[in-house]
Amino acid sequence: MSCVSRVSLFVLLLGLTAAGAIGQMLEIQPFVGYRFGNTVEVDETLLIDQIPFSQFKVENGLAYGASVGVWVHPAVQVEFLWSEQAGEFFATGPTGFEYHYTDVKVDNFHGCVLYHFGDPAGQVRPYVLGGLGATWYNPAGLAEGSTKFSFTWGGGVKVYAGEHLGFRFQGRVTPTYIGSEDEIWCDPWWGCWEVEQPVFHYQFELSAGVILRF
Repeated sequence: MSCVSRVSLFVLLLGLTAAGAIGQMLEIQPFVGYRFGNTVEVDETLLIDQIPFSQFKVENGLAYGASVGVWVHPAVQVEFLWSEQAGEFFATGPTGFEYHYTDVKVDNFHGCVLYHFGDPAGQVRPYVLGGLGATWYNPAGLAEGSTKFSFTWGGGVKVYAGEHLGFRFQGRVTPTYIGSEDEIWCDPWWGCWEVEQPVFHYQFELSAGVILRF
């Protein structure tokens, strides 16, 4: 999916959300933040340029994006969230040798539900959120991209400065399902057998943004 396609998709979803928000309060929030990733270990070493690697990671870096939310209840908001991080993709071998494989953009697309606490007319509204969607890994060059199922949860606080303006501070964790690995699980009475263990890439994101209310 190209950058133009991603922007077009977001604009389309924005339009659909806005069309369904007639008579309801609509919030649009551009934001910027910082994303932390983790190292993903694979069960078997993989060869990249004839070098064996067993760990992969995306470097920490700046993240940005936008969300569009519609109030469906004084305490509940339904939201579409997009965020992107551009960074470097590293592979690490069994000896600790680190190899810069390629540059990569990691995009998250999630439909979320937010539950707010406090007075609906209050200036400060803490909230929690949860959502489902997908993570798109888009490497540079000739490397092939991949889209994986992911979910997200977190929380934060909204601070309203007026009827049409506010600020939002948020923390989220996004586990992305990478695949499964075969492992041996043993029971002291029934013996051992092979099971599949899911592998996740975790993204931790802290962000701050402006809320535009309509």
